[in-house]
Amino acid sequence: MAALITGAFAAALEANRDACNQRIAEVVRTVPSFDARALSADLRDVVAPIVDVVDRAGHGFTTQVAMTLFGITVDLHATGRFEPVIAEGWTRVLPVLAGPLAADPPGVVGPLTNALAYLSAHPGARAQDWIDRVVAVIATGAAIDVVWRAGQVAAWRCGVAEHRDGALAIAATLDPAVLDAVLGASPADLVRLAADPWFDPADASASASRPASLLVGGFRGFGGPFVRPPVVTLEGARVVADDGDERWYVLADAFGSAVVRAGAESGRAAPARSDPGVASGTGAATTIPAALAGVTEITSWVAVPGALVATSALSHAIAFVKVTP
Repeated sequence: MAALITGAFAAALEANRDACNQRIAEVVRTVPSFDARALSADLRDVVAPIVDVVDRAGHGFTTQVAMTLFGITVDLHATGRFEPVIAEGWTRVLPVLAGPLAADPPGVVGPLTNALAYLSAHPGARAQDWIDRVVAVIATGAAIDVVWRAGQVAAWRCGVAEHRDGALAIAATLDPAVLDAVLGASPADLVRLAADPWFDPADASASASRPASLLVGGFRGFGGPFVRPPVVTLEGARVVADDGDERWYVLADAFGSAVVRAGAESGRAAPARSDPGVASGTGAATTIPAALAGVTEITSWVAVPGALVATSALSHAIAFVKVTP
């Protein structure tokens, strides 16, 4: 026999029994795949302990917290999106945010849930590492708006490479204790972080020992972005990959990598294979740097801070080869 929901959450459910039953009945009627047992288990094992923490803290508004969590949990189950990472994030983050959670339940649960869902869906993002860093930021006593801003920095630190520029801008506004909690960095480290994509202030020795090359992208049939081997050019400071079908921005640093579809505003132009710094597939353009000797049948290459970026006729992946400044 399954354990029952008890405590403050059980009391809130009883006080709002009709509304709760009606919501679940609507989902059962409209979502054939809805699993009521799984919902009950998550309400009992994930939500009830959080509500109990808020109730014991004495901030008030326990019922509002309970009903917010109930509604969001039902909605996530109805759409098949109550993933393990959301359960873990709620379990670890919400109890240490009891005060802000009581003051504004949707304003805390919503952003946290959205962040966890985004990280879960992002290839290469380390959601559990992100949770660790957000909990560390909360432990500094930071206000809730600072927690969310630091969370954006943590997303970059945990593999969301496309957030690099925005994260560096936010990091410059954080107090030293928060900056250390989220990045393992001091304010003095930010200059080097901005200049050296491969610098990890939390462990400089690890930065130096990371693999000398990184492969980014891949064949669309296997979950990557490219339908055929791409070539690369530079658009300002950004690496642009073109597979003849679409254009993509390609990013990589010490913390992760990403391939992001280029916006229509960037225009479309065939890669200029004969431009200085871009190698030709026939070998007619420029001398290929010795650092790229490990890349076979190079079709294009560009230089970015700390790395050479090259493509091969034999691969749908793009190679980032680290070079010493």
